[in-house]
Amino acid sequence: MSGTDSTGPDPSVRPASPDPTGRPGWAPFLQVGVRVTARYRLPTDAAFRASDALGYIRAVDEETITVETKRGFARIPRPIITAVKEVPPPPPRRRPRSQS
Repeated sequence: MSGTDSTGPDPSVRPASPDPTGRPGWAPFLQVGVRVTARYRLPTDAAFRASDALGYIRAVDEETITVETKRGFARIPRPIITAVKEVPPPPPRRRPRSQS
């Protein structure tokens, strides 16, 4: 057993900090106004198994997050969310090409 001894775990390796809120699905960036992409599970009888919501968080509570997408609001229950990450703002719109 190289690199280990009987004194216990390596003190330089810190365990992940526990969830400070005790809420499932909590992440510190889940705040109103943050732009995110959220992947969530769909019902098992759906043609696809997951869907994504890309937009700005408009509401957060202990059971759901609400994301405003281009198509409207997506109210997603936290237990079905499989991944969420903060994303940068969309790029600026390009000017239309001039027709010559």
